[in-house]
Amino acid sequence: MKVLAPATGQAYLTFDLGGSGRYALAASVVCEVIELAACQVTTLPGTPAAVVGIFGRDGELFWLIDPAGPLEGRLITAQRSCWPAIVVNEPAGGRFALAVNAVEAVVSLAAGRSILEPPALLALCCRPD
Repeated sequence: MKVLAPATGQAYLTFDLGGSGRYALAASVVCEVIELAACQVTTLPGTPAAVVGIFGRDGELFWLIDPAGPLEGRLITAQRSCWPAIVVNEPAGGRFALAVNAVEAVVSLAAGRSILEPPALLALCCRPD
């Protein structure tokens, strides 16, 4: 796994997926954090388990992805009826949301600190089971 040396002071939104790992997204790609209930999400037959479904917000449709399945071996969305979701800007201009166990804080890395490069999250979450 590649080690990244982010710019000093770059902000990250940290969150957990209910297991032992601690995860972070660059705050620059986070649009907002919302609370979603299962009744707000429409499931889609034939999608991988980590693709929870779609939901509407402000006239747009968003994919809801549960990264806990591929990253920690069990789905958050299968265990609860509502959860926090992080709405993320995609580099290509679209947006999607990640279902998480809890959003923790916005942090910045001190000079000299590094982080591990994440797996290709969407490819990991969206591969067929």
